[in-house]
Amino acid sequence: MKFNKKMMLISAALLTVAPAISTVSQVNIPTVQAAAKQRNTITVPGGTPLTNSRGKMLTTYKGKRFITFNKPTTLKYYGAPRKIGKTYYYYIGNGAYVDASFLSKINGREVLGLNLNSYVYTRSGKRTKRLLRKQFCYRFTGKYVQNDIANNYVFTKGNHNYQLKTVKIKGNDYFQIGRNQYIRALNVASIGGYNIGLSQMQVTIKRNTPILMVGADGSTLHTDKTAKKGQKYTVDARVGMNVGANSMPSAYRIKGTKTYIWTKDAYSRHMLSLQLSDVSETTNYVVRPPKDNLQFYNMNGENITPSGYTYPRHQLLGVDGQMYIWVPKENKAELFYHIVATNKSFDTIHAPNTSYRDDDVEIGNAFVKASEVEEYSGLTKPAVINTAEEAKTDAETQATTSELNKLQTLVDNANTVKQSAAYKLTGHSTQKNYDVSVKEAQTMLNSKRKLSAAEVKLTSWILQTRVKNLYGKKITVKNPKKLSSTEINQLRDLLNLISYTDLKNKTYTRFSYDRVGKKVYKTVSTLSGTKLSDTALPLTDFVTER
Repeated sequence: MKFNKKMMLISAALLTVAPAISTVSQVNIPTVQAAAKQRNTITVPGGTPLTNSRGKMLTTYKGKRFITFNKPTTLKYYGAPRKIGKTYYYYIGNGAYVDASFLSKINGREVLGLNLNSYVYTRSGKRTKRLLRKQFCYRFTGKYVQNDIANNYVFTKGNHNYQLKTVKIKGNDYFQIGRNQYIRALNVASIGGYNIGLSQMQVTIKRNTPILMVGADGSTLHTDKTAKKGQKYTVDARVGMNVGANSMPSAYRIKGTKTYIWTKDAYSRHMLSLQLSDVSETTNYVVRPPKDNLQFYNMNGENITPSGYTYPRHQLLGVDGQMYIWVPKENKAELFYHIVATNKSFDTIHAPNTSYRDDDVEIGNAFVKASEVEEYSGLTKPAVINTAEEAKTDAETQATTSELNKLQTLVDNANTVKQSAAYKLTGHSTQKNYDVSVKEAQTMLNSKRKLSAAEVKLTSWILQTRVKNLYGKKITVKNPKKLSSTEINQLRDLLNLISYTDLKNKTYTRFSYDRVGKKVYKTVSTLSGTKLSDTALPLTDFVTER
């Protein structure tokens, strides 16, 4: 499973239940295969490793190099599950064992995993003496239905989302496992190896942890509040937080707020259906494609989708404007969104049954057709800046001297913009969006071709919008010579935000605060860790007195 910048349902995850298989009375098995032909077989999802008799991971299997299975695989097993350490394993021959918690099927039939010991109830709500234990897998015998827009009791399989069919018993959701047999739906952990996601869940704080907020560029900001050990919160999303490092540690969003808590500091036996790898784009109006292979265009209506890549279904796109663009090939003006980011994450086009790979591709100022994406954000939709008639006229009209001069003035002002705190204290990705736009505008002005009014007007609008998006500002403090703990945390959040990795030059630029020397240091290192430079900067570049 891959996590990129998109809203995702939990998919193809491993079962978190123990190995032994029991049988629940059969009723409407969704996937029935010829059990006689698949006796003593187990099916595991892609990504499943193998171990030896001591539980150590194997690096070879059947005489060949082995890491994991790269696709769902059905294996013959021999004997009952064996306990190695604290874990049960199935023996599959050739000295190899499969962790029993990795199962998705046994004898060709899907399995049901639990996250809590579950009594079986009748339809009237009477508890029976039958207890299903979380350390067992049970043959799945319930119902689920395809529902691509559902977000509660859901899992993703293939290109579709599926939802458990539940019933209300005394105000709670129950899942039917047999004739007049029901268990609490919240106790269902997985179906056939696919973890069940909830639209919201309760977490318990394991240790005191800061309550966080998200800055304008998706950066992590500490508030002056703390979630205390033992407190319970309802959360509705799991997101990757930008801490200015190569990793994106995850946090839970507290329901009904714009605040977050670290997932490592909270516990729940459930999983959430809404998974975001990066919250930065959710600070803009967001759209997403309903299917794979979204196409991208430039301001002249020409397709600029990178060759060899595909933009995947439901991957989010932050946008900052709507405009009509004349599309010559279609001989009409269409409504487009302008994409905020000049770099986008694409999937490589791959052969069947091979892994996806995310690549960060510089696409420049790009547009997508409004008709090919769906609304996702709850924010205000950006305004349409022109009409279809204006788009056609501007595309067919040469830019005037006045329009060219306006664009040249915006380009000439770049040096002033780059010396401002708004630019210097803005996240690197937003700086890069501005830099790329200035470069594109200068290249256009330097070209010998006659420029249309459409491209000059749109480029001027883009540059003005890029300047508005520069949100950097100094931290306001009571006394720069004696920062409080809260002010130091705020300063460090800001320094994390403006630290960045330069993949092209293979360097990492880190800003850090020396509490003793009361200085900020800018350190440039190679990605392998070799320090190239270390420069002291005045604290007043980053803080200002109230």
